[in-house]
Amino acid sequence: MRIMLVAALTIVGTSLAMALPPDPYRWCVERSDGATNCYFRTFEQCQAARKTNSAFCRENLFYNPGPERASPAHRRGR
Repeated sequence: MRIMLVAALTIVGTSLAMALPPDPYRWCVERSDGATNCYFRTFEQCQAARKTNSAFCRENLFYNPGPERASPAHRRGR
């Protein structure tokens, strides 16, 4: 009985982990000392957050836009 419970909890936990929303933060500010802040949705937000000229904006290496959604016409089988 315990094995079945553990197996069920493992399956549920794995399913929930796979259903996490995509990472919405595409841009990071990286400073010359190596510190990064990756909480910017747009390049403009990233640029505004730079405090020095030695900091720069780069794309978030972990950015995941999520699965592409098909247009309604495509889903109907056209």
